[in-house]
Amino acid sequence: MRLVSGLIVGLSLLVAPAVALADDKPATSDLPSLVLKPVDPAFKAAYDADVAKLRAGETVDMASLRARHAKIFGGYADGGDWKGAVLQAFQAQEWGKGLELARKRLDTDYLDLDAHFMARYAASKANDEKSAKAHDGVIKQSLNAITGGRTGRSADQAWAVISVREEYLMLQALGLELRNQSLVHKDGHSYDVMAAWNPAIGTADELWFNIDAFFGKGF
Repeated sequence: MRLVSGLIVGLSLLVAPAVALADDKPATSDLPSLVLKPVDPAFKAAYDADVAKLRAGETVDMASLRARHAKIFGGYADGGDWKGAVLQAFQAQEWGKGLELARKRLDTDYLDLDAHFMARYAASKANDEKSAKAHDGVIKQSLNAITGGRTGRSADQAWAVISVREEYLMLQALGLELRNQSLVHKDGHSYDVMAAWNPAIGTADELWFNIDAFFGKGF
């Protein structure tokens, strides 16, 4: 639990600098379309039912939900201008607009951690405690599923991610600078191994991410 709390603090601290560095060029809130993979309708219906529970503030089996998400969507889309539009709203201190845009993104992909952090930040700034708490709950469930009580420092302790973007979010949350990235196949699993540098204490570090959910799946 201490690890997850630390990750939340680290990721929360990234939002304000991102606002300061936001591009002044007009951004659009149009979202890239997620390509649905052919799946059984009952499988998709069960996924949607659990997402509805998550939206309602219920605790779900997040590891299972994330695995099903990868089968349906192939990992969430990392591109598009939606984030730029949110950051520009933040620059203008239009917290309600920023929250609306982040929620629009979540309507497309409710497991997008970036969008939940931005929605949480906007809600907090708008003194919308209820919304901030709701997004915080999803963030905690997501980070618990990613880390799963593991250290992330070896293959058998690897963190389970559903997109490359999540790997970089974890690095940033820990204040690490990526130096090298390598792909490792071991015991039937695939891993991204991130060699990193911790500038705060001047030491090298290494994080292992299990990428079975999306590696080699055609996306």
